[in-house]
Amino acid sequence: MAEVVNDVITLFVSERALDSMNPEQFITVTERPIETTGLKWTLRVYLIDEYRLSVCLWVSGPVQARGTVSWGCKTPGTNAFESARLSTGETTIAEGIETRAVGKDGFVKCEVEFTPIYTGVKLPTANIDEFFKDATHFDPDVDIAVGGDRLKVHRSMLSLMSPVFHSYFQHDTQESQTGVINITDFEFKTVQNVIDYVYGRDIEEKPIVEIIDMLRFADKYDIKTVTKLEYVLQSQLTWHTFSKVAQYAWDFNKQNLQTECAQYFRKHSQQLTFSPEFLKLKPKVLKDIICAAALQPV
Repeated sequence: MAEVVNDVITLFVSERALDSMNPEQFITVTERPIETTGLKWTLRVYLIDEYRLSVCLWVSGPVQARGTVSWGCKTPGTNAFESARLSTGETTIAEGIETRAVGKDGFVKCEVEFTPIYTGVKLPTANIDEFFKDATHFDPDVDIAVGGDRLKVHRSMLSLMSPVFHSYFQHDTQESQTGVINITDFEFKTVQNVIDYVYGRDIEEKPIVEIIDMLRFADKYDIKTVTKLEYVLQSQLTWHTFSKVAQYAWDFNKQNLQTECAQYFRKHSQQLTFSPEFLKLKPKVLKDIICAAALQPV
């Protein structure tokens, strides 16, 4: 039977502290270890706008959790979350809390019970990058140039990952002759993230904005291995990522993602319409989101 770990975090969130915050900022504490799992967790209280708060539980890796979040002390309240399988990152466990509910000496408290997720012994993965590192007889033979920065890559790897890159080396092109591919419309970090991901390198956690940039690059060069990461945007759709995800969905006509955005907006319209980021979306995107949300089933 899996060992259960119990823990508690209390954040002091007074009205005076909230008055000095801007919308979308959050209050948190140092990450705490989830004993026996090697994971960490913490609590984040977001200021949605001057009237409302949301509470997110952050974990460094997948874990089973159940518990209760409570707040006060002017207008006490509580919300339970049952047997949730948490993915790496944030999970909203309470939202729409009125800022006036916390009062002068307010707090937000989370009592949680973690159950480790054991799936057996995980063997190390032999990825493509290891094959290239071990292939000392097979050096990189192409440079990707972004401004003054360059990435050393393998022509065969580029051809495998992208039909667009493959076409560069099938004809008498400048890229084929010089062994240099110039990228002028993306930042070096974006290109490096994509190349590292396709090579199977550990690129660690990335903010949503960087993942969207990777998807934009992958859409242009038809890198299907990366475009499949669209599901990450769906799984991480929250009020503070919504605008960036929606803009990408409408820029590239990602219909499944558009539907997810419409459904999310229908459920959280009041919360989103107070967000400055939402109001910065292109007028057509705003109109399409509202219209699509209106057509969603109740």
